[in-house]
Amino acid sequence: MKVVKRLNNNVVIADDKGQEIILSGRGLGFGVYPNDEVNEELIERRYVFDKRDDIDRWTQSLNSIPIEVFSLSEKIVETVKEKFNCKLSPNIIITLADHIDYAISRHKEYIELRNPLKWDINLLYPEEIEMAKVALDIVNDEMNIRLSDDEVSFIAMHFVNARSNEGQEMSETLKVTKILADIISIIQITMKVELNEESFHYTRLLTHIRYFINRQLHNETVDTEIDTIDTLIRDRYPKEFNCSQVIAKYLLTNYGWEIGEEEKIFLTIHIIRVVSKAQEGEKNEN
Repeated sequence: MKVVKRLNNNVVIADDKGQEIILSGRGLGFGVYPNDEVNEELIERRYVFDKRDDIDRWTQSLNSIPIEVFSLSEKIVETVKEKFNCKLSPNIIITLADHIDYAISRHKEYIELRNPLKWDINLLYPEEIEMAKVALDIVNDEMNIRLSDDEVSFIAMHFVNARSNEGQEMSETLKVTKILADIISIIQITMKVELNEESFHYTRLLTHIRYFINRQLHNETVDTEIDTIDTLIRDRYPKEFNCSQVIAKYLLTNYGWEIGEEEKIFLTIHIIRVVSKAQEGEKNEN
């Protein structure tokens, strides 16, 4: 591999068989110039991008992010992966470093941001919230500062994004989160029930809705044959089916998505399960 561009003493852009990638490693960029051979023994991280715009955007970020912040982001990612035994997109190191650098700058200027989706993120992504708490503790300890706890929900979204589909933009992740939270609210209001966030059926409902939203965002369809249970569901569970109709109307009004009968039936089945479980819990409490 040959060096295309040196970003700093630890980061370079290199040509790997015709594809430009970003490489990092202590001393990797020290004293090197374009067309020099990359010292592959010093490579610690590889960042591969599908789009030219991505590498241009992150090159700009890496040029402006202090190396200590970049190293801090790497430490956070490694700590989280080990502590939570999870896989994360390697690109989170760059996106997280960019966020941390901006958060530190805001802190120095006494500027605090409020996340309008804070409570929704806490509700929908509890594990990523715990990851973000670990990250915030590391930032505060390593940088000897005290960032606001509101940063937790912002940082959590980076972990959500890093665990989602490859190449998904943060703006898309935020959109999915907003829609998901709205659908959960519709279910609770329409069915007049408080869902049990710790139940297995609640987790399955969230998973189904996430896949459903992603299919809508990417214009994907699911081919199914459900004629035999269509009438049964409608007749036996009219309230739950009506709830799926309300959700379909919300999606059509706000996003222009027309939801097919198959999707409504599948959504109704999940609503039946999660509502039934929640109602059982209420009876047990009484």
